[in-house]
Amino acid sequence: MENMNMLLLKNLEDLTSFEERKIVDKLCQRFLIEHQKNDKGGIYSISQIVFAYNSNRMEGSTLSEDQTKNLFLTGTLPQSDDIYVVKDVEEAMI
Repeated sequence: MENMNMLLLKNLEDLTSFEERKIVDKLCQRFLIEHQKNDKGGIYSISQIVFAYNSNRMEGSTLSEDQTKNLFLTGTLPQSDDIYVVKDVEEAMI
């Protein structure tokens, strides 16, 4: 693992293609483990939330990052005076 930590400290442009592949393979292994365990606090869950928020935001979604996160983690939106656009909620969960 120490070798992986050293790789992660390098600048992206300084990595060899072998080192890049090693990092990608390790991330894929981690994603798979977290997905299988339904881990809500790891890199898999975080990347899903960030990707969903940014992707939907580019398409005009009005949901905040916190609202998107809440949908992923609890399946609900926080109680507030905000008006939620049903299309935005539906697309965040797809």
